[in-house]
Amino acid sequence: MGTFHIVKSGIRNLIGDGVDAGIAVGSLDGAVCRLYQNSIIWSKDTLLADLTEADFDGYAEINPITWANTPEGPGNIPYAHGGSHQIVCTGSTSPNEIFGWYLVNAALTDLIAGYKFDQSVFMNEAGDTVYWTVLFMINQITLSLPGLCN
Repeated sequence: MGTFHIVKSGIRNLIGDGVDAGIAVGSLDGAVCRLYQNSIIWSKDTLLADLTEADFDGYAEINPITWANTPEGPGNIPYAHGGSHQIVCTGSTSPNEIFGWYLVNAALTDLIAGYKFDQSVFMNEAGDTVYWTVLFMINQITLSLPGLCN
């Protein structure tokens, strides 16, 4: 497990769009998931410009995330599942150290949230692979986004 962070603009977007049966809709529709390659200290004030998108050989953002709304998830908490993803490095001309992933709105102008892996993943040569799962759980008190990286 790593650490999930929702930034101020992300909370504003989610609250502004409303919550339907505990599941965020609106700003998550069309959201794009990207990997980042710089080590940052996340805060509620983190901006999109603070992140350096990955650029290793074979990299492509997940655009858009396809959300599956599920009424009750683990612990009977409503959640939206954004799928499990993997990207395989295809060469060694642009090695990256990947620290996590982040969600931006469909217009690519607002950072919604980010996830920092417990351990970075090196994408240095063909065959190196990063795996992650986007799971957005919402209840009346907390927002969380567990993710996995192997």
